[in-house]
Parts: sequence; structure tokens; C-alpha cells
Amino acid sequence: MKQSILFILSFCLAHLTFAQAAGENKEAFSLDEALSFAKNNSYNIRIGELNSDRAHQEVINTQAMGLPQIQASGSFQQFLDIPIQLVPGEFFGAPAGELVEVQFGTEFSSSYGLSANQLIFDGRYIYGLKASKAYANYIQVENDKIGRDVEDQVLMSYYSALAAQKNLEILKESNKNIDKSLSETKAFFAEGFVEELDVDQLKLMQSTIESSLKDAENRVQSSLSGLKLSMGYPVDKEIELTDELEAVLNINQAQGLLSETVNTEKHLDMKLVNQGIELQNIGLRVEQSNYAPTLRAFFSHQQNNFGNELDFSTWFPNTVWGVNLNVPLFTSFGTRSKVQMNKIDIDKMEIQKKQLDQSIRLQASNSRSDFYNSLSQYNNEKKNLELAEKIRNKTSIKFKEGMASSLELTQAETQLIQTQGRYIGAMYNLLSAKIKLEQALGQ
Repeated sequence: MKQSILFILSFCLAHLTFAQAAGENKEAFSLDEALSFAKNNSYNIRIGELNSDRAHQEVINTQAMGLPQIQASGSFQQFLDIPIQLVPGEFFGAPAGELVEVQFGTEFSSSYGLSANQLIFDGRYIYGLKASKAYANYIQVENDKIGRDVEDQVLMSYYSALAAQKNLEILKESNKNIDKSLSETKAFFAEGFVEELDVDQLKLMQSTIESSLKDAENRVQSSLSGLKLSMGYPVDKEIELTDELEAVLNINQAQGLLSETVNTEKHLDMKLVNQGIELQNIGLRVEQSNYAPTLRAFFSHQQNNFGNELDFSTWFPNTVWGVNLNVPLFTSFGTRSKVQMNKIDIDKMEIQKKQLDQSIRLQASNSRSDFYNSLSQYNNEKKNLELAEKIRNKTSIKFKEGMASSLELTQAETQLIQTQGRYIGAMYNLLSAKIKLEQALGQ
């Protein structure tokens, strides 16, 4: 008996420890905490940071092209067979017309040296360096946009998860109410106060809600998985949300967006286009620099050793320096064609900029209208919810007093569930419209 009790206690303790460990693995996030986590862990943001680091290295690499390039060299060789050449024999006292075999060189030769070259002038380098810095700025603006997109994605995913959880809570509460009404109705039926039809109506309602509960639970898990992915949080770990849908809905702050005006130049998409135009203009300067000459300086010093024996005591120096000047004279109009293509690309981007300006303004106007409609819908559904709750409560009282049928009760309960669902949907749509309006306004 004692051993059985100890076994049961050990079993309970093991399950308690497992439950505690499972609880510890579930991390809780408020909306602000989820945004902060995504800022440091989002996959897209991390890739963007690596792109920024790479762009910085591109700047360093381009700078290095205009700085001194210094190389050291050394060599050692042994001729196992010294090359033989044939020369006229009269140089060595032989009869005219006879060729004599002569070996030039030594068996061993060694050398070491130092060489350097320095770019003095190249227009392509000057504008290439500007282009690399402009590209780094472009990547930074692109990362700002990625950060904003990730933030919006986390917001939408968090709102979606809250809406799914709220819908699940409503269905659970409705199921609890129906279960209570069903128990009371069964008791009334046993006493002969109600018909079997009343019991069946409530059973059908209960079955419908239970089926909806399973779908709602799946939607909660699906929305939480989407949130974890957008945050960069491991999808196989549990997560808990600490905010409520009503708490994140700041109506006063949201309504203030209706009076905001759009500044297209502050819009991230416009900033990207402006950076692209700047890059294209620099690219034009690079192509135009192909008309200009280039000038480089060089220096070289070598020490050489020769002999038929390994003797490194005697070295012969060789030092030279100079400059190289290259002047392009004629490229068969290839450079001119590249310059014209760059100018055409710049004109295209200027047109695209004007198109984007109008598109942003139109998007802001449409988003403002959608937000206003979503706000009106939210206010209407909020009033409808109050009415639906009032109707359900009165119908429930009348049903208990025998003044309303189970059909009327189920209709009132169904109407309340549907109204609650529309209210949750209206809150989510309002939050979604708020995000889209902020995007359109460039905030």
C-alpha cells in the first residue's frame, strides 16, 4: 500500500514538473514586445542588415582601388639543363659558316623585389566611389522600408490572432450559456413543463457551437503561427498574447489620422525612387568619365642573384619608376551610346517618380475613405452588439419564465454570436484600415 502511494505521488510530481516546464517554455508578448522582438529577430530585417554590411564593404573595396597597391615578390630557380643556343662560329675563332653551341645564363638564379602602383587620376574611380556610397544609402532606405513592412506584418498578425482568440472566447461563453440552458430545459422537460422539441433545439444549437469551436481553435493556432513567423520566433514553440483587442484599438488616435495630409517626399517608396535617380545620375557620370584620360604611377625595385653555385653574397639591383597615361581617342561611338542609354533611363525614372507621386496621393485618398467607412462600421456594430446582448438577455429571462420558446432562445443566441463576430471583424478591419492609411501617409 505504501509503495502504491509513493508511486502515485512520484507520477503526479513528474507530471507537475512537466507542466511547469511547458509553462516556462511559453513566452508571453504584448504588442510592443512582439514588435521589439521582430525588430531584432525578423528574418527579413536580418537579411537587410547583412545587405547593409555588404554595401559598406563595397564602399571600402571601391576606396581601396584608389589607394596604393603594394606587392612583394621572390623567386628561386635552378636550370637542370642550361638552354643552348647556336651562334656563328667566327665570333669564337671558328671557320666562317660554322655554328657553335653556346650556353647563356647560370645554373642558379634568385630574385626578390617590391612593386607599387598608385592611381593618380581616373574619373570612373571618383564617381564609382560616389556610386558605392549612394548605393549604401539606398540599402539603408530599403532597410527602413523592410523594417516598416515587418512592423505592419507583425501588427496585422497580432491583431488577427487577438481577433481569433476573442472569437474563440465568445464561442466558449455561448457554449457555456447554451449548456446551462440545455440542462435547465432537460429538467423542465422531465417535469413536463416543456416539449421535447425545445430540448432538441438547444441540442442542435450546442452541436453547432461545438463544431464552430473546433474551427475557431484551428484559426487561433494558424494566426499564432503566422505571427511567430513574422516575428522570427520559432514556430514550434508556444506563445501567449497579453494584450486585448479592445486595448490596442485607440479610437482617438485613429480618428486623428483623418486630418493628416500626405507628404510624398517623406514616403519610403519615394525615398527609394529618389535614391535610384541619384544612383542613375552617378552612373551617367561614370560613363561620361570614359572620355577622360587616366593616369597611374608605378615603382619597382628588384635584387637579383646569379651563379653556378649556391652563393647569395652578391646581389644586383634593378629599380624603375614611371607613369602610365591612357587617353581614349575613338571608341566607335560605344561610349556615346552608353551615355545616351543612361540619360534615357534617368528620364524614365523621372516619369516613374511623377507616377508614384500621383499613386501615393490616390492611395492616401482611398485609404482615408476606407478608414472612415471602417470607423463608421465599427461604431454601428458596437451599437448592434449592445442591442443583440439586450435581446438575448431578455429572451433568456422569458424562456426561463416559459414566455419564450427554445427556438426564440436559439435565434437570439445565434444572433448574438453573429453580431459579436461582426463586431470583432469591424475592430480588425478598422485596425487594418488604420495601418494602410498610415502606410499611405508615409508615417
